[in-house]
Amino acid sequence: MMSKDIAFDILNSEYFDTSSLEQRIQEFPDKLRAQEEVSRELAEGYKEAEDARMLVEVELADEIAGEKDPNTGKARYSNAEQRNNELTRRKITDPRHREAYRAARDALHELKAAEDERAAMEGKFKACRYVLNIRAAKIALLASEHVHVHQGEVIFTGPDGASGKVKVNEDF
Repeated sequence: MMSKDIAFDILNSEYFDTSSLEQRIQEFPDKLRAQEEVSRELAEGYKEAEDARMLVEVELADEIAGEKDPNTGKARYSNAEQRNNELTRRKITDPRHREAYRAARDALHELKAAEDERAAMEGKFKACRYVLNIRAAKIALLASEHVHVHQGEVIFTGPDGASGKVKVNEDF
């Protein structure tokens, strides 16, 4: 059986110090909530920018639909294909639409960056939890009545009496 002094030394060693991990895990929920709020605000900003872009596009389409051929007095763009082609041309050349498009594009990029940041934070949170669980499992193994430490070796004894040895290294 492992002595209490050895167990205490192992649990208090730098390797098994989990206080920084525990602190990070406790901080993550607040950080994730804050990042969610940033993402929500950026999503609203993107929607507003996209709405503004679409409004300019509708105004351009209305202008096109209302244009008359000065010679005939009839619609200048008489079919849907001509109107769509002219709308595409004007979206490219109209400064109002170009500015609205850039604003929507930039807002979308900011939103995606915030979402990526949140995903990275979630990954770090999971990694910290996994490391903490691994360390807890190792501590539980060392505290088990079936594990003994003797002269730099960990000796495992199964409930059926079978045993095995493992040299202790810095990874354990």
